[in-house]
Amino acid sequence: MTINTSPMSQAAMRTTFETVDGQSRHAQFNTLVAYLDTHLAPEDIVFENFRGIHGEPAFAPWCANAFVKYLYKNPATPSEPATPPVYYSEKVAQAEASAVASMQVMLAQPFVDQKTKAVLQQSIQRLQANTQASHCREQLAKVLENAKAAILHRGLADEPQCAETSEIIDAVLDNMNTIQHPDTSAQAAQFFVVYSKAVKQQCEYVVANGRNPFPLSNNFFKICNKERVSHDVAWEKALEAIRPQTRLMAEELKNMLRPYAGLSPAATPAAADSPQTTAAASRERADSWQMV
Repeated sequence: MTINTSPMSQAAMRTTFETVDGQSRHAQFNTLVAYLDTHLAPEDIVFENFRGIHGEPAFAPWCANAFVKYLYKNPATPSEPATPPVYYSEKVAQAEASAVASMQVMLAQPFVDQKTKAVLQQSIQRLQANTQASHCREQLAKVLENAKAAILHRGLADEPQCAETSEIIDAVLDNMNTIQHPDTSAQAAQFFVVYSKAVKQQCEYVVANGRNPFPLSNNFFKICNKERVSHDVAWEKALEAIRPQTRLMAEELKNMLRPYAGLSPAATPAAADSPQTTAAASRERADSWQMV
């Protein structure tokens, strides 16, 4: 399926148009879809287009599955399946480092000809550019930016709780850019727990369900059908109805990510708020869904 951002697909929107009276359905449909095309966030439209005729995910794990399947697609090859979620494993990282080290040893051997050296250098460059850590970093950045976009679009950026979450996300993103390798310091090793399955998968789950746009679209249609109000009033009511789900997302992200926002070479989190503690606390819920 080719993912597009606008306009919203007819198939996607018809799945949310179930409560409108049959006689007026056709007349209202295009008008309401056009309104939503200009008011939903681009991320919302991508989400609903990806689900298409399947409509709103029936269960939270299905929502998480849909989220990562469209979010992790390669924009250069939109028709190809998404890259599966990648979670940091120290064993895999060690294997990658060992492979690079072995090839570097071969490069230093006097009996290796120039053609073989060129092949080895290319292999090293490919490995270093496609490490497990680099994929984790790229994917988690997309998830966190998506969360920030949801907070902004839902009109919650100025609420203290959500503003604090956005600040924590920014701090984590900054650390992701500066802490590139887990073996450079104890602080770096602690930070890399954010890429583990227990933490990263939980972030994917929380953001997917926090920014799920179908409740917003459904509420908008229902209000337009049942109440004699303008589209603008219906939109504001629909937004207000789904803001609790965004606030919950912000609160959960804040609690999960705070330990990783405060990491610096001069300071590490207290034991009670350590990344290991946070990872253990989130493991049960994070393991409740698997990408299929």
